[in-house]
Amino acid sequence: MRKILTALIIMLAAVFTNAQIVKEQTYDGAASITKLENDGYKYYVIDGANNSCLLYNTDNTLWKEISIVVPDNNFIAEISFVSQHLFNDNDDIELLVIFARYDTSGAFNHYVYTTQVVDEAGNNLVTVDGGGFAFIKKSDEDKAKLFVYIYNLLESAYPVATDVYDIPGVPMSTDNQNAFNDISTGNPFPNPAGEYINIPYKLDTRDNTGFLRIFNEAGKEVRTFIVGKDFENIRILTSGLPEGVYFYTVQSEHSVSGGKKFFIE
Repeated sequence: MRKILTALIIMLAAVFTNAQIVKEQTYDGAASITKLENDGYKYYVIDGANNSCLLYNTDNTLWKEISIVVPDNNFIAEISFVSQHLFNDNDDIELLVIFARYDTSGAFNHYVYTTQVVDEAGNNLVTVDGGGFAFIKKSDEDKAKLFVYIYNLLESAYPVATDVYDIPGVPMSTDNQNAFNDISTGNPFPNPAGEYINIPYKLDTRDNTGFLRIFNEAGKEVRTFIVGKDFENIRILTSGLPEGVYFYTVQSEHSVSGGKKFFIE
C-alpha cells in the first residue's frame, strides 16, 4: 500500500511540475513568433542597435539575421508579417517594417512614420510614406489585402488615408494577422470630465500591454499611458489639461482601437 501511495505522489508531482509555466528564454528587444511556409515556426526579434531582424529556431538557436536599411534619422518602430510567399513568390524571407522619426520642425513635436515591405536580400518591395499601422484581412478564402494607415499628426490624430494593396499570399499563422478593432474601448465616463476621466478598454488577446495615447484638438499627443490586460479601465486625472475636446486610441503590438473622444470642462 505504501509503495502504491508513493508511486501516486510521484506521478502527481510530475503532472503538476509539467503544468507549471517555465521561463524559456530572454531576448534583447521586442520578440514575437511566426510560421514560415517553408521553414516552420521561428521567433523574430528587433535588433534596433544593429538595424536588423534576428530569427531564431524554437530551440532558441540563431537561424538567420536580416539587415535592414533604416532611413536617415529614423528607428525601427515595429516589425511584423515575417513570412515567405506573402508579398512575393520567391523563397526569400519578407517582412513589413514601420520606421519612425521624431520631428521638431513643425508647429509642435511629433512622430513621422514610414512603412516598407522588404526582403532578406535587401530589396524594397513597397514604401508607404506616412504609413504608421498595417494589417492584413482576407478578401476571399485564398486571397488577402494589405491595409496601411497613413498618418500626418500635424493635421489629425486619426489616419488621413488608407492604402490598400493586393498581395500574392495569405498569412500562414494568425500570430501575424494584425486586425483593426481587435482592441475595444467603451465609452469614457464621466463625459464631460471634471477632475478625472475613466476610459474602459480591452486589449487584443495576443498582447499583455498596450499604450493609451491622448491627443488634443490640434492632433498633439498630450498624454501616454501603459495599459495592461489585467485591468479593463484606466482612471486619468485631468489636472494640467486645459478645457476642450480630446481624442484617444489604445494601441498594442497587434492591434489599434478606433478613435474616441471626451471633453474636459
